[in-house]
Amino acid sequence: MPSAEEQKARVAEWEEKLVGKYLDDDLTDKKQNDLDQASVQPSDATEKEKDNNGDNEAQDIDEQKGMPQQQPELVKLSTLPQPVRVIKPGSRVTRDLRPNRMNVVCDEKGLILKIGFY
Repeated sequence: MPSAEEQKARVAEWEEKLVGKYLDDDLTDKKQNDLDQASVQPSDATEKEKDNNGDNEAQDIDEQKGMPQQQPELVKLSTLPQPVRVIKPGSRVTRDLRPNRMNVVCDEKGLILKIGFY
């Protein structure tokens, strides 16, 4: 088991890297995307292409006005050390102590608020 000082240093290192950024749950998104791809009908794809083109036009107009759209800084869940547990408001968590498990505490929008190893 790591000492208290080692634990604090590890938390500080990861908080510096992650707090204030948004978590992109690419692991769950990939599973959902695979399911969505299996159920997309040709007419649905055409509508999605139209929607995407409209978004691109709006972005082009904003850029022409000198207003670039800012994307929030994202951290992919798949890039974090395993094991990892994401804790959002209302999430149920077990009380088992696993000092090697990274716990990422987020708000409802996915903004990372706190990191811990427990």
